[in-house]
Amino acid sequence: ISINQSGQPFTVTCTLAWPRYDFNGDGQNSDRVNLPSFGTDLGDPSRQEWLNGVFTAADFTNPAPGTTADQPRNGFRGPGYWGVDLSLFKNFSVPGFNARASTLQVRVEAFNALNNVNLLNPGTTTNGGTFGRVTNARSQRVIQLGAKWQF
Repeated sequence: ISINQSGQPFTVTCTLAWPRYDFNGDGQNSDRVNLPSFGTDLGDPSRQEWLNGVFTAADFTNPAPGTTADQPRNGFRGPGYWGVDLSLFKNFSVPGFNARASTLQVRVEAFNALNNVNLLNPGTTTNGGTFGRVTNARSQRVIQLGAKWQF
């Protein structure tokens, strides 16, 4: 199975405490900030650009007190995902109970078989130390063995 998908959506927020950063006055401290001048289009950043940071906190402005931001929910997309999962198996005939035939299946399965590094979304809070930068990746290659007896 080959998987090639666009990145996961995310929203840029500010999580500093009220009263200074609760823009809409609802008592929650995770309000969206206004869109940057380039809008929601990040282009097609390279892996290194994701790691270095695709934007900075200075790119975003705060909405006026008592208002909501012009940034849509989940307006940005993170790095894409590409992976190949493989499964190999072999069936063996085995004598069964009551003269019935049974099968033993031996399997080897590999997830992200080519060990491609797939980055997660960047830091999304403007006041966070990793804002705009990707600091984590999805799990690497996983291989599992299995056996199944069908009778």
